[in-house]
Amino acid sequence: MLIRLRLLDPGRVRLRIAVRTVLAAVAALLVSGAVGRAAGLPGGMVVIATVVAVMVSRSLHATSLPHRLSALAYVPLVGVLAAFVGRLMAQNAWFGAGVFVAAVGGSRYLMRFGGKVRRFGRLALTPLIAVLVTPVPPSAAKATGPLWGAVCGVIAVACVLGSQQLLPSRPTREAAAAAGDFVRGAARLRALAPGGARHAKAALALHRTALTVEDRLDAARLPAGADRTPLDTLAAAVLTAEVTAGQPAAAPAPGVRPGPGDEPAGAGGSGGAGSAQAAPEQPTPSDRAAPEQGVSAQGVPAQGVRAPVVRSRVAGTPAAVGSSGTGGAGTGGPGADGPGGGGALDDALAAVRAAAAAVRGVRAVQGPAPEPPAPAARPGGWRNPQPQARLAAQLAVAMAAAFAVGHLVFPRHWSWAMITAFVVCSAARGRGDVVHRSGLRVAGAFIGAVTGTLVAHLVAGDDAAAITVIFCYLLVGLWLRETTYAAWAFCVTSLLAVLYGLNGEQGGALLVQRPEGILLGSACGIAAAYFVLPLPTATVLRGRAARALRVLADLLVAARAPEPRPAEIRRLARRFDRATRELAVAAAPARAHRALIRGTLGHPAWGTRRAAPAPPHAADWVDALTACAHAGRALALSDASGLAAARPQLGLAARNLGQVRRRLGNRPDAAPPRPVRTGPPAVIRLDAALVELYDRLPAPPPPPPPSSQAPAATAAG
Repeated sequence: MLIRLRLLDPGRVRLRIAVRTVLAAVAALLVSGAVGRAAGLPGGMVVIATVVAVMVSRSLHATSLPHRLSALAYVPLVGVLAAFVGRLMAQNAWFGAGVFVAAVGGSRYLMRFGGKVRRFGRLALTPLIAVLVTPVPPSAAKATGPLWGAVCGVIAVACVLGSQQLLPSRPTREAAAAAGDFVRGAARLRALAPGGARHAKAALALHRTALTVEDRLDAARLPAGADRTPLDTLAAAVLTAEVTAGQPAAAPAPGVRPGPGDEPAGAGGSGGAGSAQAAPEQPTPSDRAAPEQGVSAQGVPAQGVRAPVVRSRVAGTPAAVGSSGTGGAGTGGPGADGPGGGGALDDALAAVRAAAAAVRGVRAVQGPAPEPPAPAARPGGWRNPQPQARLAAQLAVAMAAAFAVGHLVFPRHWSWAMITAFVVCSAARGRGDVVHRSGLRVAGAFIGAVTGTLVAHLVAGDDAAAITVIFCYLLVGLWLRETTYAAWAFCVTSLLAVLYGLNGEQGGALLVQRPEGILLGSACGIAAAYFVLPLPTATVLRGRAARALRVLADLLVAARAPEPRPAEIRRLARRFDRATRELAVAAAPARAHRALIRGTLGHPAWGTRRAAPAPPHAADWVDALTACAHAGRALALSDASGLAAARPQLGLAARNLGQVRRRLGNRPDAAPPRPVRTGPPAVIRLDAALVELYDRLPAPPPPPPPSSQAPAATAAG
């Protein structure tokens, strides 16, 4: 149980971020409270400064020092605007709400650009949403005018900067701690029986831990002239150990199909926030004789099914997509000592421990995360707006509808519906993500509304206990936010219930009104996502899949270079891992939909329909793409001589990848891939995974028939 908790947050990276955020919020509470008491202001200013500190802390994490200092100017300026909006809402709710929706929509629209404009749009949302969570008291607005917004912004940003200086990120120490968790996770994986659901989940957790180590190493910024060799050594050791831990127990004999328990789960292809299991999938055209199979979001066998078997079109020999050889030129490689690598795995884990000990002593600071580039121009102009522009329009319409309906149904608590509409639409990636996020929010918020109202009743009259409970909810929610959004929704709804209880809002009626407001806001968000410039989930998935395949193409180019550089190949393999992780995050709604419809079709109430083959689903080809990542990692362990000998096979795999990319782009000139018949095991398995991906991708729509008068003439005759 302890190791499972450790692997939930490898290296305790997210826990440190949550503690830093709570520390900034507590400091903002104390400072703003002192300022408010000195100026004789009501307590609304305290809550707003605290909420702004929480939101700004997330926005300023892993940013450059100039950007953090610029927030001292940006946030107070937007705070002045928020003060005017709060005054308008207090005097004229409908007009004030219109200005508020326009300000939020404009800030969200700015995020379609890159660089400073995108950062300003993200920061501008923080004071506006703080006003929505805690409406400005009219007395405070009249007493101080718009200056209260600037004061809250300055206090919040200053407290965030102070907490970041007091508890700075230590990327090398966090990477070393995550590497220690990786060693424990690998030992746990080896102790589990291959092929089961527990083994698959453990392999998924191990891969997430490996990516955490890699992320923290990349975030480390060393002093000028410092040697990065210890960091590169740890990255290579973790990659070697991960591939070794995912080795199959034994290679099947030619022509013999593995049984349900004969093939262990690989380590998987992506460490995103996707589901830990997937429903059984339909057999592909390349393997019609196989029973229904499934892979998880990370390329490991799903619960209740065996590892996917792909006909490599080489003498009918099946190849496991989720498993991979070492990529050497026909050698046994790290997995030659038996299941899970045996002695080779012990050596690999010992190398990880030694490299982690060396990295722990390296001094480094947190480097700024790279800014996402501005999206390229799309054909069609205003008739085909950018995805971010579509999402901004959906957010504005959803919040406007939530205010209008919420104000009519819940005159005193219309903000609950509006907050929900903002939450489900502000960070949405597409139409399906809005529905998925709404479901998670409703599930978490319903439980949070009940428990939060009960807790608020228990701490009623004790302000110190109520504030302590609020910050405990905040800490847990921030820590588990990346694990599941339902936990964040539960904690936020619970702490808001306690917060409103401090203002005297209690009673059993809130148990019904708060979930009703959440349902209303979710309905407004879903309606906007479907009817206002909709962005289909399939479009989002194809875009992220195209980026992942571009990285895989770069990996094959580097592997086919006249003088391959192992460090560059390892870097590209991890880039491919990250790309598939982003794809897995975007595919969470598709996987949930697949599990829902296939679980419904498999229910005994459907009778004879249980035997019908499962219909194809977009999540199927996403699973096939993420399964390519394990073979890519194994390829990264090949030495230069092995890659040079396998250059013809790598060239054929690159051409097959081109056919897959054409199929993904719905191009009619896509042709079935040609199989790689000889070469290193990693290349053969990568090609088999590409064949599987090609078969699972939907065929492009047939071109319209050429216009001709012959049918009309025949009918007339």
